[in-house]
Amino acid sequence: MFNVNPLYLSGESDIMFIPPDEDEEIIDRALENANPALKAMLISIVKKPDGWMLLADSILAAADALRAAGYDPDNKKPGP
Repeated sequence: MFNVNPLYLSGESDIMFIPPDEDEEIIDRALENANPALKAMLISIVKKPDGWMLLADSILAAADALRAAGYDPDNKKPGP
C-alpha cells in the first residue's frame, strides 16, 4: 500500500519508494480521494489473474442488484 522499497529500509538502495505499476495508477486516478483501504482492496483484486474482468463483473452484478431492488439514483437508496 505504501510502496516502500525494502532495499531502502535495509540501506542497500537510495530509492525510498517503488513506483506504482499501471494497475495501481489506474485505481489511484479513478479513486483519487477514496479511502486507502478501498484502494488497496481493489488493487489486490485487479492483480489477480483476470482481476479486471472479475472487478467489472462484480460492479455490473451490483448495479443489476440495485436496479432489481428499485434503487433510485435521485434518492440514493434502494426501495419503493
